[in-house]
Amino acid sequence: MTKIMFDKFSVPAIYVAMQVVLCHLGSGSTTGIMLYSGDSMSHSVPIYEGHSIPHAISRLSLAGSDITDYLCKISTKKGYAFTYKCAMDLNVAYRMKETITYVALNFEQEIEKAKNRSSVEQGFKLLDGEVINVGAERFHGLELLFQPSMVKRDRHKFMKKPIA
Repeated sequence: MTKIMFDKFSVPAIYVAMQVVLCHLGSGSTTGIMLYSGDSMSHSVPIYEGHSIPHAISRLSLAGSDITDYLCKISTKKGYAFTYKCAMDLNVAYRMKETITYVALNFEQEIEKAKNRSSVEQGFKLLDGEVINVGAERFHGLELLFQPSMVKRDRHKFMKKPIA
């Protein structure tokens, strides 16, 4: 890639870096831990003075697609007919995940708050125009990243390694 940039486009210089490091630098900090979650894998990347520490990067095979599947599962338990094999249902769950879910700062407090349905409930428009009310599912899905045991997965020192 760099050879093509120099030879074909005659660029004067190139800087190659990990995307997660650049995101962290964009936040205005040079040292910290970045958590990155894609569709199939999540990473915790410790960054010191603008450089990642490769031997301390942790990976967890729990990510976006697992959250989408979990949203289908808990929505089905609530009475909405989501199937795991239907692409349209997965697309609806994906849109739900991307638009109305959030991370609870305190999971137990949020569960208590959700008992008063109106405080966390939000309407979500399906493809056919029907609007469903989504409550505790809004924060339950993302909690998987902090409590992988909810889907019988071990975190395997996901956050302990980069902090130690």
